[in-house]
Amino acid sequence: MKILCWNCRGLGNPRTVRFLQLLLKKEVPTMVFLVETKLDARAMERIRCKLGLQRCFTVDRVGLSGGLALLWVGEIQLQIKSFSRGHVDSIILSESGVASWCFTGFYGNPIASLRSDSWELLRRLQDQMHLPWLCAGDFNEILYAHEKSGMAARSQRQMDGFRQVLSDCDLADLGFEGAAFTWCNGRAGDGMIRERLDRCVVNERWLNSFPMARVYHLGGTSSDHLPILLDLEGVKAQMAHRPKYRKLYRFEAMWLREEDCEGIITREWHQDSNLSGVELVSGKLRAVASQLQAWNW
Repeated sequence: MKILCWNCRGLGNPRTVRFLQLLLKKEVPTMVFLVETKLDARAMERIRCKLGLQRCFTVDRVGLSGGLALLWVGEIQLQIKSFSRGHVDSIILSESGVASWCFTGFYGNPIASLRSDSWELLRRLQDQMHLPWLCAGDFNEILYAHEKSGMAARSQRQMDGFRQVLSDCDLADLGFEGAAFTWCNGRAGDGMIRERLDRCVVNERWLNSFPMARVYHLGGTSSDHLPILLDLEGVKAQMAHRPKYRKLYRFEAMWLREEDCEGIITREWHQDSNLSGVELVSGKLRAVASQLQAWNW
């Protein structure tokens, strides 16, 4: 099973629809979650027919912006639980009709001052969650400073708010393979900004159910966002024989606020070693980095 998520920035452009058609032909996803369709239900139904998918649930645009759509193939048994301008919550049923797991297509408020409303929405969804849970889409926020490139650094308060809601909801980022960023403002030179705004987060029960799941950042987009593809069985990685993406280690300033951080550094730095000189220092740095990464997770 594959799930495609994409902030398409409007499906009124025939070029965007053609790109989506080609993408679906190549990747053959079972479910598709689209953000910023800028369409109403009637127009989205015409797009569904062009895409060749059998089912569609639409959240209409408001004015000339917004709009969400969840599309899926006929073999999937899916029930819509709730929806809003920022989410579509659904249950995937087994062949016997029993609830198996939940999928939430999510769109974080693009206005920074209102993003806390999106985080409260996630908390309300979590309060009702008793199944394996996958939440994916455009969160309009980053978790760490290295997920942004260009111009001023992201507000620490904004990142802390995102990290806190994931912690409160027992959700963890699934990681990814591919390009480091999913959004670009399209400018050149010093004016270029790139960020990782699109992602998949899951609770432990979902990860235990799908331990081979992999997320891919796809290219060639007609939008300022890259599509992301979640392969629940990791087949794409197995066929391509590509190594798993490994994030570069970066020390996060927020760690200094936690008492455990100093203890980890002190303990690892004073471990006995048979090395000396430069090898001793580099070995201790690697050990500290490894322990901090594990602690952070």
